[in-house]
Amino acid sequence: MLKVFIIATNLFAMSVSAYALPENKIDSGKVYAQEKPIILLGRGVTEGQQAPDFKVVNDAFVPVKLSDFQGKAIVISVVPSLDTGICSLQTKYFNEQVAKTFSNIEMLTISADLPRSEERV
Repeated sequence: MLKVFIIATNLFAMSVSAYALPENKIDSGKVYAQEKPIILLGRGVTEGQQAPDFKVVNDAFVPVKLSDFQGKAIVISVVPSLDTGICSLQTKYFNEQVAKTFSNIEMLTISADLPRSEERV
């Protein structure tokens, strides 16, 4: 069984809230920005739910799928852009903490950036 931990930032939630996407009922009333409740868009994730397979490219533009990590525990950190301060800090922090504390866990950071942006983090 593939164990996946997903840490997702949703810094752009308010900017896309005008689109007609379904409200995320699972996280309703649980997420706040500056003490104001925000509505997460899309489908919520429940504990124990199977993560869907997906394909991204690595820093060499080689396709990588979630299923490539079958049998390993992984942490997936999702950020809009590594060129922003918060996303860069989150990426550095989780990479350092996972490497220092959990040598048996794979750390993946997924962003909308081109792979060369990762070199600056």
